[in-house]
Amino acid sequence: MYNVTIEVGPDKWTSYNILTITHNGEVVGTFTDMGEPEDNSFNRDYNWVSQALQAAYRFGLNDAEDKYMTDALKWRNLVEIQKARSGE
Repeated sequence: MYNVTIEVGPDKWTSYNILTITHNGEVVGTFTDMGEPEDNSFNRDYNWVSQALQAAYRFGLNDAEDKYMTDALKWRNLVEIQKARSGE
């Protein structure tokens, strides 16, 4: 599962945000704005956002494929069990 958390940085003298992205419990990205709210502007480099969104999309596709394959294998095993019980 893909998860995004945002926390305030631990430094009590400056205020900044830390965005952490995890997938299946593993950290896949950590980003920070490294600035106080009044310092943030549209001049900052937010190119990482599109890359993070694309990565989330790929993780989602992989998760869906894994679930589909797991469900397909369960279905195939169920059909084989039913055939064996019926003597086919």
